[in-house]
Amino acid sequence: MAQLQELDWFEALSADAQGWVAEVVDAGIARFLSWLNNPDEPLAANTGLGAVPAAAAHAVSLGQTLELLRTAFVAIEPVVLTMAASGDEEWLLQQVARYGREIAFAAARVYARVAEQQGARSARESSDLVEALIAGRSAAAIELLASRIGLAASQPIRAAACAPNKDPQVALAEIETAGRKLDRHIVAALHEGLIVALWSSTKRERPLTIARQLFGPQTSAVVAGPAEAITQAGPVLRRAIAGLAARPARPDDREVLEASALLSERCLLGETAAQGELIERCYLTLRDAGTGLLETVDAMFNNQGVLEQAARALPVHVNTLRYRLDKIASLTGFDLRDSRGSFAIFTGVSLGRMQAGDHQNKGTL
Repeated sequence: MAQLQELDWFEALSADAQGWVAEVVDAGIARFLSWLNNPDEPLAANTGLGAVPAAAAHAVSLGQTLELLRTAFVAIEPVVLTMAASGDEEWLLQQVARYGREIAFAAARVYARVAEQQGARSARESSDLVEALIAGRSAAAIELLASRIGLAASQPIRAAACAPNKDPQVALAEIETAGRKLDRHIVAALHEGLIVALWSSTKRERPLTIARQLFGPQTSAVVAGPAEAITQAGPVLRRAIAGLAARPARPDDREVLEASALLSERCLLGETAAQGELIERCYLTLRDAGTGLLETVDAMFNNQGVLEQAARALPVHVNTLRYRLDKIASLTGFDLRDSRGSFAIFTGVSLGRMQAGDHQNKGTL
């Protein structure tokens, strides 16, 4: 024990951990002396480490445990030589070495068992957090679940979803490995056959790049966010999952996509949040901006996007029409001169008008 206490990090251990070390040393020596009377008895079943508590494996790393064992045997070997009968020194040293190997193997088994238990618990807690976010549980419940897996409650959060193209457990393990390479704490779990992932976002990161490295460049994956905090990540996670459901609308696009790039497709699936966002961006924004922007949308659609014909229908100069189109793109983020942009604007304006008409009809009734 005097030799062990000279190790730089031993004094930093808690009193419980130091007590565990002393207990293991005592049990190991007692077991060794007992075993010497029956050297043909297998050692693997009982080396003195069988009752090691899991808490000790968290307090003392496997590397530190092996250093403790090495230090103990270095201290013991000179004493062993004074105990052996003349001519038995070599035999006794061989028995000490054999016993030392068995204890090292037993220590490795202890840590492997703890790692398996910890991995299973971590997977269960990650799944609990994901399900709580999707179900919209309370902020207090989500904060508690996030704290159990070491996810900071106040950091921005990105979410992603993908359809695994291999065994889901293998895919989860690969995502965790990729997260470690990125030096990111990735929370990944299965949800109804999909893999969903959460991670703390930074201002300078490129979320699509992160997702490609996590899921692979050719995996159908959708990224959403960021949410300001984990307690607000539920809608972000649901957008990622809905975006994945909308991916079949882009059969030729195998790249990782942002959920916002699939806003129109998500509307077609009946996602209420997507419909509300598109109405806000494309109908209410243009309606409130005035200056004939909604009329410009109608003119472009009624004239198949031909600028000259749309300008005559308004009627305005074609340069005025171009100015309006630029303003529409600036306000909505969609360009009427682009096929996907015009589809999004038409969908949002149509939904907005139908919603407004429905409210008017209910008011009349």
